[in-house]
Amino acid sequence: MTKETTFSEKGRALFLTAMMVLSVVAMTASFAGAAAATNAGDSSDVNAGETTFDHEDALWQGQTGFVVDGETVGDDGTNAVTFDDTNTIELEDDDGNWLRDLDIEQGDDNPSEINATYVSVDTDNLETGTYNVTGFDGDAYVSFDIRTHSVTGEFDDGTVTNVANSSSSDTTLEIDSARGDLQTNVSASGLDADDLATIFTEYDSANELQDNELENVPYIDTDDDYIVLDGRDEFPADFGGIDAGDYEFSIDASDTTAEDTANITVTDEEISAEFVNSDVNVGQGDLAEIPIELENTNDAYLKVGDMDNSGFESLVHIEDNSDDGYDQITLNYNTFITGQGDEAEAWSAEEEDVEVTPLNVEGNLSEPLAGTEYELSLGTDVNSDNDDIQSETGTAFLNVEDYEGPSDITTYTVPEDDLGSLNDLDDLNETVVTETSEFAHQDGVIVAIEGYGLSGALDDGNLADSISLQIEEEDIPNQEPNPTDLSEYGDFLNSGDDNEYDGTLYYKLNLADSELYDEDDLSAGFDVTAQANDSAFFLEEDEEIDLEHTISIDERSVEWDDSAESAPAIDGAELTGETNVAPGTELRTQARSVGNFTHSPDAVVEEDGTFTATYDFGDYEPGTEFTLRVMDPASDAEHEITSELYDAEEANIELSTDAPSEVTVGEDGTLDVTVSNTGGSASDEIEIGVVIGGENTLNENITLDAGEEWSNSFDFTSEETGDVEWSVVAGDNEETGTTTFVEEGSDDESDSGSDSGSDSGSDSGSDDGDSGSDDSGGDDSDGDDDGTPGFGVAVALAALLGAAMLALRKQN
Repeated sequence: MTKETTFSEKGRALFLTAMMVLSVVAMTASFAGAAAATNAGDSSDVNAGETTFDHEDALWQGQTGFVVDGETVGDDGTNAVTFDDTNTIELEDDDGNWLRDLDIEQGDDNPSEINATYVSVDTDNLETGTYNVTGFDGDAYVSFDIRTHSVTGEFDDGTVTNVANSSSSDTTLEIDSARGDLQTNVSASGLDADDLATIFTEYDSANELQDNELENVPYIDTDDDYIVLDGRDEFPADFGGIDAGDYEFSIDASDTTAEDTANITVTDEEISAEFVNSDVNVGQGDLAEIPIELENTNDAYLKVGDMDNSGFESLVHIEDNSDDGYDQITLNYNTFITGQGDEAEAWSAEEEDVEVTPLNVEGNLSEPLAGTEYELSLGTDVNSDNDDIQSETGTAFLNVEDYEGPSDITTYTVPEDDLGSLNDLDDLNETVVTETSEFAHQDGVIVAIEGYGLSGALDDGNLADSISLQIEEEDIPNQEPNPTDLSEYGDFLNSGDDNEYDGTLYYKLNLADSELYDEDDLSAGFDVTAQANDSAFFLEEDEEIDLEHTISIDERSVEWDDSAESAPAIDGAELTGETNVAPGTELRTQARSVGNFTHSPDAVVEEDGTFTATYDFGDYEPGTEFTLRVMDPASDAEHEITSELYDAEEANIELSTDAPSEVTVGEDGTLDVTVSNTGGSASDEIEIGVVIGGENTLNENITLDAGEEWSNSFDFTSEETGDVEWSVVAGDNEETGTTTFVEEGSDDESDSGSDSGSDSGSDSGSDDGDSGSDDSGGDDSDGDDDGTPGFGVAVALAALLGAAMLALRKQN
């Protein structure tokens, strides 16, 4: 075990007898007054590097060790070493090699131990290892080890300013070592003891330390201009007032050879704090972003507004605690909650290790910061009352624009599988989202409240109390409305790492798990509303906002197109269909021919509601029939048809038709016909025939190249109620159908499902109201008696004559 006590502490260590004479000389010199240097502190508190040691002790390299006569045990653990001044005492290495002779000395440092005998060992030039102090007979000896330790010193900042009373002049000197009881002598060329006192203590000179004890600064030497720092620690250093320049600090262990250097540059640059922008614009209730730049300082003070001009002010302290300091700091100021409680919640910084501390707030608010102009003042100091900027270095303006409330409601659908994983705007951005007002049961509903703003209210994920977001079933006769808060069925999507809230509020709803409707009784309609009355902070008396958006929820459905009834016998054959489920949904499909193949690729729903499944039919014969199925994994919706492979190298003619199921009497119905060649070669002549109401409307022969199509539209009408049958033939393909003409306003009239049906139903009631009242019941015809549907040439001429007479009546 190492045993280290100072020579004076042990009490048995002595100095040479001549030291008694030197003490008398020192007493005489003390009367010299100003002629002698005065060192602050007490040098006795500094590790002297002198210590007695026993057998098998250890010394730090650089210490002076003393072996005292009669006190050190021998190698057998019982015999004390005895020095004989007539013999030589030697220092040997562990192998017995002579290194040097040691002098036997006398001392009386402690009056109770006068005339003690000892030898001293200087270890400055000894390497690590084991050494022996041999006695006069070579047998009695003391064995000891030399060990070394390192010391490191480094300033936290490579550059500081010399601006007094500024954080830009502050740094720390970190001193570390593996050794515990460490004291270091710290000095630098070009700095005297007074400078060192200014840097490492609160005093302005070395002499001020004389009567003041500092725990970590035991001594400062004005002769050799060094200061002693006690311990392994971070020592605050303030270079305010120090001459600009590059300084290399020497950091030497006070009692060993361990040493290091630390470099720092002191500049005389001015400190400042500036606004990046002269104007900061923000909507009322939003988060204002205020970017600032700090030059040669880590501290600044910012004030928003003043009581005289804006009736409100908020003063904060900004402290950059980062290692290297940020070139720019962005402050977030919450205009929705400022002045209404804990002001610390209204302020934050986007950068880490930056603290924003409120110092003063005047003007208690009960609602968001009013829309007006607020002066911004930035400085490096505040007055003694901490309520105003003192060293102003920059000004700007915060323009708060009045809030006007939400502007519109839009709805979007997302696949049923994706709804549960939507937690923020990043997730929404990575999901297939489609704008619509028509939803399939179980699909996710995204409600977007445009122009909602109030990012300050949403900063903690809560909605503003001044706006009500509700959903309710569409009005039902004899039933009272029953609105429900949106929060009952969903959540607000907060900002993510890559996508921030921009004023449009996105709210996800899972209506499938709600009790708003009966899934066994679809369709269902709902009104989504955003409402506010004059109790809201942004509305005047008797003002209100009531935005409404209607959505419908239908049973999930999937269906193959007519084109899927045949498929080319090739790899990569694409068959398509339609569905009302959300785009992005994966549907399961299956093509199965018993004894031949079963293929089950998935199909993703596209934005237009179509889906395409791709099959490899290249190994199978044309003419092979198979069953084609599509299934919705989220429900029991499915569709099954029979299809047949055809030779892709030959022409493949397909026919598609579309006509309304009902049309108002006197208006036009339109039959759309499309003939296409989906095969791999040009077709032979294709005979196309169109018959409407028993009359041949078209009879034409065409030829289509591979991938080419032909289309045409045919208008027809009737002046009486009844059915008009039509048929279309294209080669071997034939489509037939019936369009029923009904009286205007008939209860039987309904939407055919096509766009033309819905448009004619709404237009006829407003544009043709006069003709309906003039002609209804006044133009009797015999069409019902002949039993022939449709009309002939005579009927058409009569219709034209009637129309001409009607025009003359209107002119009169």
